[in-house]
Amino acid sequence: MSESEQNKLAIAEAMKALMRSMPIEKITTTQILDKAGVSRRSFYRYFKDKYDLVEWIYDYEFCRFVDVRPEKSIWEYYPDILRSLRADPEFYCNAFVFTGQNSFRAFCFEKLFPLIMNDFGDIFPDEETARFVIRRYVYAFFDGYIWWLEKKDPMPWEEFEALSKSVALATADAILRSYQKSEQFRKTAPPET
Repeated sequence: MSESEQNKLAIAEAMKALMRSMPIEKITTTQILDKAGVSRRSFYRYFKDKYDLVEWIYDYEFCRFVDVRPEKSIWEYYPDILRSLRADPEFYCNAFVFTGQNSFRAFCFEKLFPLIMNDFGDIFPDEETARFVIRRYVYAFFDGYIWWLEKKDPMPWEEFEALSKSVALATADAILRSYQKSEQFRKTAPPET
């Protein structure tokens, strides 16, 4: 491994260690440098700022575990995603909580959106509508991950996967039944006068 790669990994590990105990917005570059044992010059040789660093971590860490291929269904990725999150719960919990610049939520949404569109794209009239609807559902899942990861003793990822799929299916079924009921009511309701 080159010295450059070693420095980047040392900086990334320092940032991850800090993020396990505090929110990203409270972390300073000086804290990262002190923890990593590298110079300010080294840091800025690789990263523009701490937000650029976390985006690199997300890409390097998360995408290394989650092999994104468009021919696979989003549900085929789900075990890899959960195993990756469960491997470092404190880091990913704080990553999901942060919603500002270079947030993990936005990163995941952009990485997963094409996969979700492969599965569900044909039900939306256009990409703008798809982005709106899918973002709402994906962010609801992110909130579920926070609930799961911040527990002192989180359930195994396999149980969380089963629970998540169960909730998704029950919600989809309830929405469909509610919609069908409202359409039936509309057709049988007397006209307004």
